[in-house]
Amino acid sequence: MLEAECKVLHKLLEKYSEDLHNINNINILFYSSFIFIVNVLISVFLQSHVYAALFFLLTITSLIVHNNDNIITNTIDKIIIGLIVFYGGFMLFNKLSFDKIIQIFCIVLTFIFCIFVYIYGYLIRNYCFHKNKDIADKYHIAMHIVGLLGHSFIILL
Repeated sequence: MLEAECKVLHKLLEKYSEDLHNINNINILFYSSFIFIVNVLISVFLQSHVYAALFFLLTITSLIVHNNDNIITNTIDKIIIGLIVFYGGFMLFNKLSFDKIIQIFCIVLTFIFCIFVYIYGYLIRNYCFHKNKDIADKYHIAMHIVGLLGHSFIILL
């Protein structure tokens, strides 16, 4: 009788620990993707409709990729990111002026940071591609935040 009770208790503990693992295994990158809604709102408010549409698409593709990453969703996400970088550069170029040099310098720094932690990180398997997923996720979240700031600064110039 005691052996049967121990087996039941063991199974309950296994189930409980599995549930705890699932609770602690929250995909934080999925939730950090919602930050791009801020860029959508700023863009809509300042009537930058192309930027708003691009950031809306990025929000959707980022949510999908961070929930179901595969070659197709990842490629679509990278295309949207490329369009945002291109359009952001285009907007920045059109707003260039010497009296905004400090703001432009800050924007360029945000771009360099994102390139560094993602592309250089990929090449050396560090930062966003660190072998420790918690560290990689923290850099990826930082990249989301810094990208948000850089593009917000472009919109607000």
